[in-house]
Amino acid sequence: MSKFTQQAIIDTFLKMLACKSLDKITVKEIVNECGINRNTFYYYYKDIYDLLEDVVSTESKKVIEEDGNSKTFYDECVRAFDVMMKYKNALLHIYNSRSRSVIEKYLMAVTPNFIRRFVTLNSENIEINEKNIIFICDFYKYAVTGCTIEWIRSGMPEEREEFVKKIADIFEATVSDAVKAFEIKKN
Repeated sequence: MSKFTQQAIIDTFLKMLACKSLDKITVKEIVNECGINRNTFYYYYKDIYDLLEDVVSTESKKVIEEDGNSKTFYDECVRAFDVMMKYKNALLHIYNSRSRSVIEKYLMAVTPNFIRRFVTLNSENIEINEKNIIFICDFYKYAVTGCTIEWIRSGMPEEREEFVKKIADIFEATVSDAVKAFEIKKN
């Protein structure tokens, strides 16, 4: 089977997901739209939820691989939120389905990478053990993920820039103090 066919399935799924709830999309609709048979769909995916997991996993990897170019935490947040805005309708349909947890899984996969980079930058010249760096990163990961899920729940209002700025401002105002709180004191 070709990558072209698999991409056609993904593209068709995303097109449908932008228009209706995940719970209302069927394999039959996807295969009819793609002009393939059900066996071809099942060659790639067990079901719609397997397809969804693949799409989310692929997008997560793209965001993670592109990580590292942003100079500020704000710029990195903007980049991540731009991806979410690209799939706004699909995200809302996923959030309002039985597969809501996929969004949290995506956020939990993406946020640690850029948070870690900025925590590490803020811990330069400060002696801190790895266990505490992980704790600080987890703290911000859960804060950013929780706020983002609430933003999605509220319908992803267009004030994205203001929302992202608030997250970045809180992170930038507190991360140095968080790192200093765990600094290893020398006798």
